[in-house]
Amino acid sequence: MRSLFSFIFILLMFELSAQISPEHSNWESITNYPNGGRDDGSGFVIDGILFFGCGMNASFQLTNDWSAFDTRTNSWITMDTLPAEDRQYACAFASNSRGFLVGGIKDGNKFTNECFLFIPEIMQWMKLNNTPWSARGAAAVFVVGKYAYLGGGRNDSVHFNDLWRFNMITLSWDSLGTIPGNGKDEMVAFSANGNGYFMLGRDKSGETTNEVWRFDPFNELWFKMSDFPGSARAYAASSSARSGALIVGGQSDSLDLLSEVYYYDSNDDRWTIIADLPQEYRGAELLKSGNYYYTFGGLTHRFTRLDVVYRLEMLESKTQDIPRPFNVFPNPSNSHVVIRSAFDQPFVSVQLYGISGHLILSQQSISSNFHTTINVSEVPPGIYILNVEGKNVTQQTKLAIY
Repeated sequence: MRSLFSFIFILLMFELSAQISPEHSNWESITNYPNGGRDDGSGFVIDGILFFGCGMNASFQLTNDWSAFDTRTNSWITMDTLPAEDRQYACAFASNSRGFLVGGIKDGNKFTNECFLFIPEIMQWMKLNNTPWSARGAAAVFVVGKYAYLGGGRNDSVHFNDLWRFNMITLSWDSLGTIPGNGKDEMVAFSANGNGYFMLGRDKSGETTNEVWRFDPFNELWFKMSDFPGSARAYAASSSARSGALIVGGQSDSLDLLSEVYYYDSNDDRWTIIADLPQEYRGAELLKSGNYYYTFGGLTHRFTRLDVVYRLEMLESKTQDIPRPFNVFPNPSNSHVVIRSAFDQPFVSVQLYGISGHLILSQQSISSNFHTTINVSEVPPGIYILNVEGKNVTQQTKLAIY
């Protein structure tokens, strides 16, 4: 029995338990954007329909046209243009039933803080009140629940690092302070497991970064994650996955265009490089529906703006499923958590830590040798680390409290 626990302990130390690894196809060309090639457009997804528009076209002109691609029928749907001036570098995002477009850069390098609502039932846009934040383009945005979180971007004199929260039901904005570090534009943002991430981008001096920052929206706290393993870059595209994100393309410090594709697993804070894009380009839009990712637009090294839509299928599946010595349930929880030994391994202690490493609670005296219960009803919502110590093994488990 001791040798079994020693074996499990060694595996846990190397973090090999139940890792997630993506299975994926190669990229394939499935259709062309009906309004022609473009880069720096905007897009969002509602109920299996991919919406894409604006950006700069092949004639170096800004646009305000939009089209919708139904992934269930692989067909295009005609829709109205944006009822406003042409633009690029606008931020787009969606709830389950509504789309939004904010900010951007118009002709003449005019920055805007306009806000628009898209109603899919009638396939039309509606102008809302302007946002309370400074006019800008090339900001980044992620969505958690009913909220969109927008940060960064630039105008003709400032690179911003402010963070704003938009309630997609009440249509109201709140200021949430700043993103760590210098102001940047052309970042990418995504959400995973109830948290948001900002990464990459370029500051006012033109210097790019490969830093990754996680934002806990429940406690409004920032955490530095492991750096992006590729070269620092701007103009990349991202899309949230089930438990992480896909990051594609971009432009390096040396102005080289990139075809790399990375998958981020937020459970392990781990990056995996997967199938490259069919060619090197920047300024694309990456949208996800079901198990499929779609790229729209992009600018090649020959300054060609793409109209081809590429698709990749990716499945997140467990590649290993090593038995864990303790079962933790329910997870997530908002009241009590039960910890039970899986192999008659006696308890020594239980501790709950915040993601930043601060101790939340500790239980040294265990009422039973093989199971115990902890009360988390007074612990604020968020993601925590539960550390369970047995006689011969220690197990760490991410615990979500809501």
